[in-house]
Amino acid sequence: MQEFIGSLNERESGRGYRYRLPTEAEYAVRAWTVGARHGELDEIARYRDNTGGSPHPVGQKQANVWDLYDMLGNVREWTGDWYGGDPTGTATDSGDPGSGSRRVFRGGIWSG
Repeated sequence: MQEFIGSLNERESGRGYRYRLPTEAEYAVRAWTVGARHGELDEIARYRDNTGGSPHPVGQKQANVWDLYDMLGNVREWTGDWYGGDPTGTATDSGDPGSGSRRVFRGGIWSG
C-alpha cells in the first residue's frame, strides 16, 4: 500500500496533492456524525450476519455524508498509525504516524 501511495504522490507532484493513509484519529468512518457510526449497521456495513461468508465489492451499502463507502465492515483498513503504548495525558492527533512493527487497523471485517 505504501508503495502505491508513494508512486501516486510522485505522479501528482507539482499539482498540490499529497496522499497518505488516514490517521486513527481522523473521522473518515464517522464523517463528523455523533456516535459510533453514521447509520444503521445493516445499511452501511458488511459483517458476519450479512455477508454470506465472503467480502463484497465496494459501494453496495450506503455511503457516509462524505460519499465514502465501506468505511465500516467488509474489509479492515490500514491507518497511518502504528501500535504503541497508551498515551499519557490528553491524546491528540500529531499528524505524525510514528513507527512500529504493526499498523493499526480500523473498520471491522466481513467475518466479524
